[in-house]
Amino acid sequence: MINAGKVIDNTSFSNNTSENSIAKIQSPIKEESTHNIENTSDLADYNYAIIDDKLIEEQIKIRNSLIDSGDWTEIRGGTTDKSSYGSWEADFRKRMTPLKGQIVVTGYKGNKDDITIPSCVNDKKVVAIGVGAFFNNKLKKVNIPNSVVFLCSHSMPKTLESMEIPANVKIIDDYCFKSTSLKSITIPKTVEEVGYYAFDLGQLQSVTIESGSTKIGAGAFEYNHISTLNLPNDIKTIPDWTFANNSLETLKLPDSVTEIGESAFENSGLTSVSIGKKVSKIGVEAFTSNHLTEITIPNNVDEIGEYAFSDNNFTSVTMPKKFSDEKDTYFNDEEDSTDLSDVKFNLI
Repeated sequence: MINAGKVIDNTSFSNNTSENSIAKIQSPIKEESTHNIENTSDLADYNYAIIDDKLIEEQIKIRNSLIDSGDWTEIRGGTTDKSSYGSWEADFRKRMTPLKGQIVVTGYKGNKDDITIPSCVNDKKVVAIGVGAFFNNKLKKVNIPNSVVFLCSHSMPKTLESMEIPANVKIIDDYCFKSTSLKSITIPKTVEEVGYYAFDLGQLQSVTIESGSTKIGAGAFEYNHISTLNLPNDIKTIPDWTFANNSLETLKLPDSVTEIGESAFENSGLTSVSIGKKVSKIGVEAFTSNHLTEITIPNNVDEIGEYAFSDNNFTSVTMPKKFSDEKDTYFNDEEDSTDLSDVKFNLI
């Protein structure tokens, strides 16, 4: 784990969405022979259901309805094409199927703003927080039991200020924490996937991702106020838009990183960047619209996308000779062709 105050260190995000890469949730680990029902006095304040095929299809309809409402302009992978609904639906069925026969919490109808979700109901474990479960609530704090393995799409309210993700959670689905009021979050090492735009448009200032998180969706942490980032040492890919539009200052990528996605750090307040020696691909507009004055591009880089470093304040650039003829493409943008005559280019 690399601790960084206004320093980014990234290590093992993978954005592969093939069928084989889909995190498949297993039934929760048995923690004890009997399961106590927490909060028995207010159990009636919760909506919940046993997971079966009918429930899964109902959850899919709720999610698509939320998308259709117009509050969620991007669906998956930065597209508004509704054909991507099918991709999410297939993934959702695969993730929910192993949880059949157990409990999903689908809503809260009480009047508290600080709740503790039951860990089991009628001796059946609560294993998921359903699609849109608390979306329209005014909850400020949600305490999730260790039995939960799946936090579904759109499940958390905009008013949410405090939540600890339990150690058994496997999946944080698309849009799960979008637009919440959380100031900090820790992603446990047990989490196998953080979905598309999962924490998008929030108030996050501090993010910790423990070693072991293997898949981060595009735009997962964009449009926040992140200035402190604690990331693991095994990142290989930084997906598109992951940390765009934040308040980072210094970024140091470890040598394990091999690919930086499109707009991954666009407009993130960066004044200093150190690119790891194993990076082979830097995506389109990856570092555009920052405050960089110098950069060293390692010789191992084979591909640089258009405008990758545009709209900065460079005075010195060290880069491989093989890119020298195309430097205008990387350091200028399509609308404003900046004069690079004052930039010192050191070719390696």
